[in-house]
Amino acid sequence: MPDQISPHITLPITGMTCAACVSHVSDALEEVEGVERVSVNLATEKASLDLKSDGVELSTLTHAVEDAGYGIGTRKTTLAIGGMTCAACVMHVENALEEADGVLSASVNLATERASVEYVPGLAGISELRHSVEDAGYSVAGVVGDPNDDAATPKDVRTLRNRMAFSVAIAAVIMALMAIPNATDLFPFRMDFALLALATPVQFWAGRGFYTSAWSAARHLTSNMNTLIAVGTSVAYLYSLVVTFFGGAAFFEGRATDTYFDTSSAIIALVLLGKFLEARAKSRASNSIRALIDLQPKT
Repeated sequence: MPDQISPHITLPITGMTCAACVSHVSDALEEVEGVERVSVNLATEKASLDLKSDGVELSTLTHAVEDAGYGIGTRKTTLAIGGMTCAACVMHVENALEEADGVLSASVNLATERASVEYVPGLAGISELRHSVEDAGYSVAGVVGDPNDDAATPKDVRTLRNRMAFSVAIAAVIMALMAIPNATDLFPFRMDFALLALATPVQFWAGRGFYTSAWSAARHLTSNMNTLIAVGTSVAYLYSLVVTFFGGAAFFEGRATDTYFDTSSAIIALVLLGKFLEARAKSRASNSIRALIDLQPKT
């Protein structure tokens, strides 16, 4: 695991009870290759280290302390992760968390959209973990168990519902217009311009989340399911846009000049519908679990 750390760190040490413990911990850490200076404080139960380079791994220091009979103080937390759609997303999030300074281990569950992280306080914190996840192209909705956890809030579900309802309605209108025979002769305007006006807000407002997730992933030379949706619908939309404005050009002579605004809008609508149903189900399940927890007798 790539857990190299900065040249100056402070580790919380557990299990020390006397001056001899301080000596044991100091000796164990000084024997690690790359450690230049060690100062252990019994009162604060912390060890301050100066490292010769940033090539020393946290796991190596942890094993050295544990072999001496002591431990590194760690903290475990569970984060609610947003934006994961497949097994590749799980791998990306896990790698991003494990590469963060101070993280000992990370495990991500796609079904529950949760990441369990063990880290060393002082070397890592919630803000650092959140930053690592966001840099990988995903989001942290909150800390599970935290009163301020806003995972699957009614507001999030409402926002997704509004985008889904809008895209479904517009996609239905577009497909209905394209299904009308000789529709161009029935209206006093060019049908392709009307379809363009209808499809544009679906593509860039309702489908905004696909683009932001795809861009975040692309910045880190990765891709996810949102990348596929963004690229696929964009190709259909942009081709239709070109045909709308330049369909009469010489390039298109003898070529099909059909537009595919219905395809791009329908894909976005159907994917958002699935995401909405999933988010609503998770929100209801989460509320039910919280209600059961509230029924637990206080001791």
